Amino acid sequence: MLNTKNSLLDIGFERREKVISGNILSELRVISDVIVKFGLMLRIVGLGNRSLRNSTVFTGNLVLKHPLFANVLQKVTPIAVEELGANCLVSEFKLVSSLNSNNFQMWWHRDFPFREDIDVRIDDKVALGMIIPLCDFNTHVGSTYMLPKSHKLTDFPADYRSGDFIGDGVQLESAMGDVWIYDPRTLHSGARNNSSKMRHIILIEFVLPEFSARENFKYQVERLPYVSDFLAGAKHLWSTHVPDLSRFGSNRGWEHTSYRFFFSAIMVLNIKVQKLFLRVKLVLLRTIINFKHSRNDD
Repeated sequence: MLNTKNSLLDIGFERREKVISGNILSELRVISDVIVKFGLMLRIVGLGNRSLRNSTVFTGNLVLKHPLFANVLQKVTPIAVEELGANCLVSEFKLVSSLNSNNFQMWWHRDFPFREDIDVRIDDKVALGMIIPLCDFNTHVGSTYMLPKSHKLTDFPADYRSGDFIGDGVQLESAMGDVWIYDPRTLHSGARNNSSKMRHIILIEFVLPEFSARENFKYQVERLPYVSDFLAGAKHLWSTHVPDLSRFGSNRGWEHTSYRFFFSAIMVLNIKVQKLFLRVKLVLLRTIINFKHSRNDD
């Protein structure tokens, strides 16, 4: 059996046990269900999250959507500081939701700042990935595949470009509350969700400040609809952010909907329309979440 404790340097990933309370993650699972289903409904009229790929929905702007996401970030940031140093910042913070589908294909890849073939000019420890499952993580729900020691391969192995190739990949297994950390150079892929429910994971990537973040986290923090003492006191995580470099996985505003071309023609209203769209969307989302909680309490 593969040892996944204290194994980050050796095999490229490791498990940290009981980092986050199961009660928090259980509540976030309910909230995430609402968020994703709400976005899928909005897709019908062209206003929902368009980042649906390979039976998987990618949702950004998490700290705007609910304070518990900021709570999770607070719990795991010390791990990032331990591995990368106190100056690391948040590059990506998104929800990855897997739907049950027969059309799923393996998608082996590396994460930012690395591409398929590793640029040897980039130092070893410049980024850290985290997977936080909102459920018990196993083959039934389609847990992530990792290819051990692939962070030491400079070239991308040709066989792993195939959509049905597993090779020497191993599927992660852990209890809810555990957190997986990994070297972004490590080849990994999602897996088919065999359960009847959506499977959610929170995916976070931290990078050194020499790299531009993939997601504009500063945009979110400056527009929080609640007070977060943690985020206010951890400006190093977000204060250096520049406008988004990669829009994949983000649903920030109207430019990520089917009506982006129409709104582009009236750029004079750009900022006002985006703010109004975001405000209305957040109000509707909070209303649905509160209704869901009230029903659960009953």
